[in-house]
Amino acid sequence: LRVTEDNVGVTTTVLYETLSAANKNDWVTYDTNTGTATIKASRKDGNTIYKLEAISNDVFFNDENLKKVVFEEGSCVKTIAGAAFEGCINLTTITLPDTVTAINSGTFYGCSLLTSVNIPDEVTSIGSDAFNGCDSLDTITIPNSVKSIGEQAFNNCPFTSITIPNSVTEIGANAFFNCRSLQTVVLPNALQEIADELFTGCEALTTVNIPDSVTSIGWGAFADCVSLTSITIPGTVTAVHGTAFK
Repeated sequence: LRVTEDNVGVTTTVLYETLSAANKNDWVTYDTNTGTATIKASRKDGNTIYKLEAISNDVFFNDENLKKVVFEEGSCVKTIAGAAFEGCINLTTITLPDTVTAINSGTFYGCSLLTSVNIPDEVTSIGSDAFNGCDSLDTITIPNSVKSIGEQAFNNCPFTSITIPNSVTEIGANAFFNCRSLQTVVLPNALQEIADELFTGCEALTTVNIPDSVTSIGWGAFADCVSLTSITIPGTVTAVHGTAFK
């Protein structure tokens, strides 16, 4: 809540709201011909200005008609609930506002036609299953603000390469499971563990350099990486668990 008064004594109240199924018509313009949802940055009712700061998980969940999401300029959305766009199987493009601070669990789970999405510089975490099953997402840039990547975050994504910034200290199990087109990966220099099945099924992966910060390599971490011909394991690694390179 913010209350201001202009030079003629008119008081304006600013309220922040969460977009939900109940108020969707107030905040979203939906072009059914193109499948485009435009999300407003603000709206006014008398002397009250409403600004959108969050999106719940019941607005677009499993919306098979949704193809594109546009946030109006000036959007101050910080929070997008987990599974917010899960099951939007025809969603191809979304540009997130710069104010978003996290990609929560399952946000884009199963968006199999998604080809373009940005991760804003304010994002500090990518949750579990965030992009799991995004079978058409062949490129993504992870900003230096990200500190953690959750389990199964990028399962089955068709990346050919991925650079994980040095800001990342934790990557969950199965994060890149079955990324069959992945050929090269750059790991962060503060990573302490190669988690279980992190790169299982990455059939095109050829070379990996494990940073000196890593102390353990988990179960099945590189299992079924049939093209892996070169891997550098530093002396800091004290544990290599069974089937790590099966």
